[in-house]
Amino acid sequence: MNGNKTFWSEKLRSRQITLRNLIWLSFTLASVIAICLMGRTFYQLFSDQSIKQNEQTRELLISQINTNISSYIQNMMEVSDVLYYHVIKDQDLESTDFREAFRLLYNSNKSNIKSIALFTSEGEVICAGPNEVLKEDAAPEGQEWFQESLKHSENQHFSTPHVQNLFETQEPDYEWVISLSRAVQLTKGGEVSQGVLLVDLKYSGFTRLLQEASIGDKGHIYVVSGDGELIYHPIKQQSTRQDMEFTAAVAREGKVGTFLERRGHSVQERVIKMVGYTGWYLVGNSSSADLQLPGNRGNLLIVGIFL
Repeated sequence: MNGNKTFWSEKLRSRQITLRNLIWLSFTLASVIAICLMGRTFYQLFSDQSIKQNEQTRELLISQINTNISSYIQNMMEVSDVLYYHVIKDQDLESTDFREAFRLLYNSNKSNIKSIALFTSEGEVICAGPNEVLKEDAAPEGQEWFQESLKHSENQHFSTPHVQNLFETQEPDYEWVISLSRAVQLTKGGEVSQGVLLVDLKYSGFTRLLQEASIGDKGHIYVVSGDGELIYHPIKQQSTRQDMEFTAAVAREGKVGTFLERRGHSVQERVIKMVGYTGWYLVGNSSSADLQLPGNRGNLLIVGIFL
């Protein structure tokens, strides 16, 4: 009889222990699931906030670069304005020598300016600096910047980067420039005619504004014209097909703002700004890796939640 009591007592105790273990296991499992869900929620919130902050940082960076470029462009346009309105306009070519004014303005801005020249509508040099003698095979009247200036005389024009090799120099000159040109009114012996004022900007001066700028580890910034031509790319020879396709779309549609572009499993964010006075577009391109929360930060956050 006592043996039976002992047997049932042990069996009941064993069932109580098993039930207690089951309750403990269920509670532990529920706690782990709850912690995982909380961790995932906090991670997602932190990730979204981090991505948003990164987007704002990229937007501010590109806006600041755009401001710097616009300021640079405006300063160069002011040089052209000073030459035209304070030196050339209403002065008779028969009695006025512009060389000293050209020399002073060139010397004051030679870190950014390659050359300054004033032409008749037929392409003859009236005044230029620092070099004045045209090469024998030079034909400024056939250049696109020259023709555009006469065709649209109300505006100043910015060319795409090119090698301007008009004037005689002691050594071969292959420096790249951006030509800032405009139609001007010339007076000679009381008669008024059209001419073209050229201010060649050193391409290196423009690219300095962009070369040190970067977006994340794999992003880049580039500039395109309103016709879809590249003005600047950090590695122009290796500009991607995607960049070129997007550039063409920007030029066609004149889009500005922030855009997400999906290609397969990758996502690219492009922030587009209009560059003042030029009709150019500044494009900031960010890769998928720069749009996500870095893996090590996410892992640290999850570990921190569990601890």
